[in-house]
Amino acid sequence: MTILAEKLDQLKQTQEAKVLYDTPKKKRDYFNKLNFDCSRAILLSGPRGTGKTSWMLSQLNKGFFLYFSADHPSIAAIPLYDLCDAAFSKGYEGVFIDEIHYAKDWSIHVKSLYDSFPKKKILVCDSSSIALRTGVGDISRRFVNMNMPLLSFREYLMLNSEQTLPTLKVFDIDKTSLTSILNSKINLLKEFNNYLTYGTRPFFLESKENYRDKLFNILHKTIESDIPFLLPNLNTNHLRLMNSVIGFLADSTVPTVNIEKMSTLWAVGREKVYQLLDAMDKVHLIRIIRKVHDYNIYSKGEKIFLYDPAMYTLFKGNIGTLREAYASAALIDSGYSLFSSKNEKECDFVANNKKIEVGGKNKSVKGADYVIKDELEIPYDNNIPLWLLGFEY
Repeated sequence: MTILAEKLDQLKQTQEAKVLYDTPKKKRDYFNKLNFDCSRAILLSGPRGTGKTSWMLSQLNKGFFLYFSADHPSIAAIPLYDLCDAAFSKGYEGVFIDEIHYAKDWSIHVKSLYDSFPKKKILVCDSSSIALRTGVGDISRRFVNMNMPLLSFREYLMLNSEQTLPTLKVFDIDKTSLTSILNSKINLLKEFNNYLTYGTRPFFLESKENYRDKLFNILHKTIESDIPFLLPNLNTNHLRLMNSVIGFLADSTVPTVNIEKMSTLWAVGREKVYQLLDAMDKVHLIRIIRKVHDYNIYSKGEKIFLYDPAMYTLFKGNIGTLREAYASAALIDSGYSLFSSKNEKECDFVANNKKIEVGGKNKSVKGADYVIKDELEIPYDNNIPLWLLGFEY
């Protein structure tokens, strides 16, 4: 048996073990939105821990496919093209490659595989969408980009309660669907607080008690393992700066950072600080919310939030910032075009040209079209409960 044949046999055994032990019994509803048959070439991205691997494993029964992770140490010395070529020679109809950025020169190999095997399925997955898009480059238009967002509040409830709940359009609420949700006997406000504590990623099903530790692990792995692939030549000081950004944003009542102070405090040039913030945005650690027409490459935007709202609960952060962070996250992940308001006295955000204000139950309208309110159970007039934003998908 050749070395490649041995490696393929090992990978097949690993695949079967993962399908047996790592495929969750409960699957998030978003899996139904991803069309496996839409293209023979797919780029799947999304934050760590959102179910990308689980979705790939769930698609293996649709053909004779080989799943493997590019960070598997046994294949580190084998060129990606050679490994996949050997798999195709054994009759595999396609390859599902996880953690693709760990493979050396992966983009060159994926391009060659795409061109050399026009009848084979190629599914590559990574936590950084920008790494996938820029890596595949000139053939990216031939690959279908799919994104796995954070778990929605609706999905969390469905996984936790095993009830089927309808989706809702936040700014065009269907009363029949709303009535169905309100009659579900779910304590929505209580469960929404639980969701923001341990429910934004499906691994809460494994252990709610260990959710905090897993979030910390994701945070550290993203900073120490993912970002260096986007920005080579990082040093320990750069990593510390990014950790400090996370800690500062979690506590701050004003969701932004002072570039000058960061630059001085960590002895890092302003341009490098901007690059680090951009990388943190690309790998789903933070969300940079810009004003309309802010296309500046070196921009910290108008507001910066932690990407995952549960991080604010993890760090016992500011409740007002958490509310805005969740509202922006839910709207963006639901497909809305979201910008920071040009006039804070009028509203907080503009979503699809609708002026949005976010706050507590007694928040005033100001000049907004809609007020998103925490601790509000039922919508009325132009007042929308914060939890309802989690029912778009």
